[in-house]
Amino acid sequence: MEILENIFSIFLAFFLGYFLKVFGFLKKEKADIFFKLVFSFFLPVLIILSVSQAKISSEMIILPFIPLAISLLIFFVSFLSGRIMRMENQYFGPFLVGTIAMNIGFTLPFIINSYGNEGLTRIIIFDIGNAFMALTLAYYLACKYGENGNKKINIFRKFLSSPPLLALMIGLLINFLEIEMQKNMVIAFDALSRFTVPLILVAVGTYFTPKIIKPFYVGLAVFLRMFLGLLLGFIVVWFLGLDGIDKYIVLMGSCAPIGFSSIIFSSLEKMNKEFAASMVSIGMLVGIFLSSFLTIFLT
Repeated sequence: MEILENIFSIFLAFFLGYFLKVFGFLKKEKADIFFKLVFSFFLPVLIILSVSQAKISSEMIILPFIPLAISLLIFFVSFLSGRIMRMENQYFGPFLVGTIAMNIGFTLPFIINSYGNEGLTRIIIFDIGNAFMALTLAYYLACKYGENGNKKINIFRKFLSSPPLLALMIGLLINFLEIEMQKNMVIAFDALSRFTVPLILVAVGTYFTPKIIKPFYVGLAVFLRMFLGLLLGFIVVWFLGLDGIDKYIVLMGSCAPIGFSSIIFSSLEKMNKEFAASMVSIGMLVGIFLSSFLTIFLT
């Protein structure tokens, strides 16, 4: 019953964001502020709090390599599919980026509600591999198939200076050095971190749109990213003999919806943003039900 209540609260916050947009109270451009706040402040606070107090085992070392392997396999299938269908570059670029990049942020409310800080620590470590793929291969593909092919950006500097990654390093340092955080600081961090999930869900809801550009391409992208990803996740779980929380984390990450980087990179490199938004929106809608299903049956 508690799981169903948690899932209902996730649905509620998600559709709150959508209806706030529909009735003109919150525009997507304004909701971007929520993402920036989460990415730059609230999520790093939550990461430092959870990682610094977590019991990190050697078994977690494998987690970042799993999204690397899954994304590469999906990339090859996506690339061949796009070439066979002769996709135009303005669609082919977002299509490839979308199938590679996992929207791990979307899974956070489910994981935090199910496993708390222990689950958060694992998915954050899992996301290191995903973030590396998004900021390297995915961005390269966006540049290659976009109109700004000559635009240069130090993506490694951007990756290494991202607040969540820096927070992960700080949290790990505090954990390994066994530094005890002051009680007042822990209380403050805990209070601030509680804004993370609601802000993510409301902001994600504002990006949902029922309008679909190139429905077949969108459907194929969602299928490859989420359902092929889930199949590969099951293979990884079986091969590594994972169970319990590790099994849940790998499967939730493997079938995460299409990442927002598809929209961001499409905007930067002048590819079709509407197509990218369609992929993200349909992916989120499928993700609500798929993540709920996995949460109910795996926890």
